[in-house]
Amino acid sequence: MLLLQGYPALASLDALIGMALYGGNSLLVSISQLLAVLGSPLGSLLLVTLFASWFYRKKDSAAAQALLAGMLLCGISNWVTKQLVNRPRPELEHLLAASGSSFPSGHGMSAFTLGFLLACLLTRHYPRLRIGWLVLAASWILLSGLGRLVLGVHYFSDVLAAYALAAALSCAVYDCYRRRVSAQHAALRG
Repeated sequence: MLLLQGYPALASLDALIGMALYGGNSLLVSISQLLAVLGSPLGSLLLVTLFASWFYRKKDSAAAQALLAGMLLCGISNWVTKQLVNRPRPELEHLLAASGSSFPSGHGMSAFTLGFLLACLLTRHYPRLRIGWLVLAASWILLSGLGRLVLGVHYFSDVLAAYALAAALSCAVYDCYRRRVSAQHAALRG
């Protein structure tokens, strides 16, 4: 709440964007609900397990561990930030059950972390498909965040903050992965 008290323009922007995207047609709401299920803690766990298993089968345990570490850091930092900020959710009829604090969006953080890390890690395996991975990741990230506004369970600033925090964590995790892989390759050339 202190965030909004110090920046009334941000509160106005949150309200304006939130109301512009809230609800919409039934197809948009249904897609947003599907993305919410995929981005839930259970959905994220299943997706991460699926991709981490794939990386292990590809003999890239460092990628699997980076993905798992990134999502774990994402979850922990989201929980801590929610406890510290304790911002209530928008006062709209939620089109999907939501509980707990609003800031930052856990779905937004998960979507960014998963999308960014997968795009980077898959590009190392399939560099010619780089543009495709980036387009898929950006679509997943943006649609997941917009879906939270359509469902009325987050403010725009919740989603932006989630993206910013997840970007910092994801970049750090990917940098650690890249350094680890470079060191392994250097040791093999030896």
